[in-house]
Amino acid sequence: MASTNAVVEVALDSAEELLRELSPESGQIWRAINTPGLRSPSPWIFRGQRDATWTLKPSAFRPSAFEKLYRKRGHSDERVRLGYEHDAVMQFAAVVESQGFEIPFDSPELRDTRTWAPERTIADFPHVRYHALYALAQHHGIPTRLLDWSTSPMVASYFACFETARALHLGESPPERLSVWALDDFRSEEHLRDAKYSYLRRVSAPSKSNPNLRLQKGIFTLVQHTAEPRVAEDLPIPDLDELLGDADVEPPVLYKFTLPSATAPELLRLLDLRGVSASSVFHGHQSATAYLEERTWQRPRSH
Repeated sequence: MASTNAVVEVALDSAEELLRELSPESGQIWRAINTPGLRSPSPWIFRGQRDATWTLKPSAFRPSAFEKLYRKRGHSDERVRLGYEHDAVMQFAAVVESQGFEIPFDSPELRDTRTWAPERTIADFPHVRYHALYALAQHHGIPTRLLDWSTSPMVASYFACFETARALHLGESPPERLSVWALDDFRSEEHLRDAKYSYLRRVSAPSKSNPNLRLQKGIFTLVQHTAEPRVAEDLPIPDLDELLGDADVEPPVLYKFTLPSATAPELLRLLDLRGVSASSVFHGHQSATAYLEERTWQRPRSH
């Protein structure tokens, strides 16, 4: 990814370097917002990805997004794809409710399929009344157009490295580099508010019904169309880095920090020392077992 005014890629060599860059005390991304007179608290949100070649593409737009649910691959037609997406979320909600778990902002209107008409909402999909439900579904593996982030750079770093550390422990070959993204979503949202085709918005969800979301300090971004329906169906939703890559705004609003995958075990160890591990980002007793296993990934594999 080439750096632009709005998007900057930073290649690092060690786990210590990454943690310094992500730290409010020493990282370059924090300097502007720490200037007296500028807003507080921090506008930065973070996302970790185990493969640095991946773009900021929501799960609903990946080629095999709905294959595990419908035995169908992704679809290029926007109306068909959003139909799959909404149906998957509503089926998820029905099963969750049948098990006695809470559905955020539940109401008769939310459940009534007659209130949802994709031909009228394609330029503003999903409707705001569904945002919390989509966030819950996204956090539990249902493909949606929401993109997961965390307000904690340490949590994002954990999700960037833990699978790679496990792969290295098992003698597998992970992708060459991992990445942690940092997004100034407030300034990005302001800049894109008057965009011609697409704009960005932040989506939050109640953490009461989602303990993992609370532990992971989760937040979401959503790219939506601004165009009218007849135009929107012919316009693909862009990946967020692509959308911001075309923006002319300074200082940068999106950073991509990359790190060699070989450093993942050390990064996992340093995060553990800072209190970030499977036991702190996942809810329930099983997280303790996961943490005990995870500690072995911090060490070089014995032969």
